[in-house]
Amino acid sequence: MEQNIKESEEKFKNIFLQSPLGIEIYDKNGRLLEVNRAFMEIFGVVNPDEVKGFRLFEDHNLQEDQKAKLLGGEAVRYETEFDFDIVKSMRLYNTKKSGRMHIDCSITPLKLNYEIYGYIVIVQDITERKRNEEKIRYLTFHDNVTGLYNRHYFEEELKRLDVERQLPLSMIIGDLNGLKLVNDTFGHFEGDELLKKIADILRRACRKEDIIARWGGDEFAILLPKTGKKTAEQICMRIENFCREDEGRIPLSIALGCATKENHLEDINEVLNRAEDAMYRQKSMEGSEVRKRLLLALKRTLLENTDETEEHMDRIKNLALKMAEKLRLSEEQLNSVKLLAEFHDIGKVAVPEDLFRKGKPPTSDEIILMQKHVETGYRIAISFPELAGIAEAILHHHERWDGKGYPKGLKGEEIPILARIISIVDSYDELIHSMSYENNADCIGALREIKRNSGIIFDPELVDLFMSINDSTSLNH
Repeated sequence: MEQNIKESEEKFKNIFLQSPLGIEIYDKNGRLLEVNRAFMEIFGVVNPDEVKGFRLFEDHNLQEDQKAKLLGGEAVRYETEFDFDIVKSMRLYNTKKSGRMHIDCSITPLKLNYEIYGYIVIVQDITERKRNEEKIRYLTFHDNVTGLYNRHYFEEELKRLDVERQLPLSMIIGDLNGLKLVNDTFGHFEGDELLKKIADILRRACRKEDIIARWGGDEFAILLPKTGKKTAEQICMRIENFCREDEGRIPLSIALGCATKENHLEDINEVLNRAEDAMYRQKSMEGSEVRKRLLLALKRTLLENTDETEEHMDRIKNLALKMAEKLRLSEEQLNSVKLLAEFHDIGKVAVPEDLFRKGKPPTSDEIILMQKHVETGYRIAISFPELAGIAEAILHHHERWDGKGYPKGLKGEEIPILARIISIVDSYDELIHSMSYENNADCIGALREIKRNSGIIFDPELVDLFMSINDSTSLNH
């Protein structure tokens, strides 16, 4: 029996010492007698003797009802935050740790013949679990791009705040202008940066108690409790002013509409619909002006960050118009020629700026990257009603007559005529302003190069027309 008792004691001692859970043993008066290795690891205890004598009912910060349960023989379980800096400042014991952690604590009275002779406390470090729970909770209610609340949270708050004591209750609905254009032109990373910028502006313009949410892809919603229509309109004005102050390459602009619930009998969804309707009215009224600012900003970026110049655009516009007039193209096509001369290389805004500043021949990868500018230009053009008519010509102005051009390898008359015209005049202007011909006053060398590629790169009939315009009889010599 003595041997069995000894073995049993040894077994339970090993369980106590080797348990992955922190264990504290207290006497019936709530004085700490012993801790295991896991407890020392969890709390960074250097010397276990330092913690002996801790008082269960005082040092565990128990509530009065929890104390009553323990004294009555009931177990207690709770979660709490443990601050190591407080432990250090109070010099309770030496610890290797700092900061805060979350612990799960379970206290069970130990009984013999219904009499409490001690207490056992089981503790677990649940800091990582709490962090994960917080992340999940954050992602459940927040938009992961902007950090604003998401639509689900907004709708829940709308229900909660739709009560009489929160009246007047105002709402603002906003639609970010140009997001699709930025995504299509510069990529979704730049689009996300635009979303973050507008989110920061909304935070700056709103008050602490206002609820700001990303309502959809490019839509935002703001809930303003105890706020009248006038204040909501002032907040809209602040947002617009902050947008105008932004100096990014894409003008920051958002269409806004607001509405207010004054009467508790009014349906909150009707108020929401009024705010949306007001936003769409503003978007419709200001649409052309917003597009104009966007287009001017893209052109400014093109001139500042690439090898394009206003002078180059003017020169090829004049040459292309001469050809178009000789071909007796319609007035609409003549207008398209003017636009094409100005915006045929608009897709270059998405090409990395350093490619235009290298000063040495591009690599094969850089050539492929550069060639993508026609597709980017096409996407930009179809985003603007003003440019939609020249989108196909932008896409195909680097096709070749022999079918060896890009992006689709069109050949001959498959290539739109405006693209064929701009291809000739653009190449000619680049030749006469390149190093090869910069001192050649009569530009005969450039004209010879165009003639040499007639029927290969360029439409032969259009080349002949171009030559006649330039009175280049000397080319036959």
